[in-house]
Parts: sequence; C-alpha cells; structure tokens
Amino acid sequence: MLRFLRKVKTVAKKRKLAYRWSPERRVGSHGTVYLGGRFAIVKDLKKELRPGLLADMCKQLGIRKLAFERRTSDVHCELPRELPDGGQ
Repeated sequence: MLRFLRKVKTVAKKRKLAYRWSPERRVGSHGTVYLGGRFAIVKDLKKELRPGLLADMCKQLGIRKLAFERRTSDVHCELPRELPDGGQ
C-alpha cells in the first residue's frame, strides 16, 4: 500500500496536481489520499493491495493502472492525458 501512495505522489508531481495523505479516517486504520479534486479511501497500509482494490482506487483518483505484479507488490499508475472532470 505504501508503494501505491508513493506512485500517486509521483504522478501528482509529474502532472502538477495537489497531493495529500490524511491517515485519520475514524474507521480502523483507513486513510484518505487526495489527488487534485479527487480522493480515494485507503485501507490499512500494512495489508496487501489486491488487484481489484487497486483498480477501484485508480478509478476513483482518475488514474490508469498500468501494471501490477503481486509477487513484488509493484504498482504503476499514471494519469490519462485529460481528466474527465476537467482536471480537478
């Protein structure tokens, strides 16, 4: 999960979008990651990130899931050229 957050931060810098991680969610160990005007709820950072959850979070943030290798937990994602909501 930490690799996912690092990749989202890298995408934010590359696309000059605001990035924020808020670990408080009042529900267990969940947190919220913000990218531009979008956000996604992130589960416990110590747990494994499954492909379905990765796809859902990428969709919520408006980024594409390019590759996911389970054995190394590598996550690669990037923004499409234009965000559907005008970049916010």
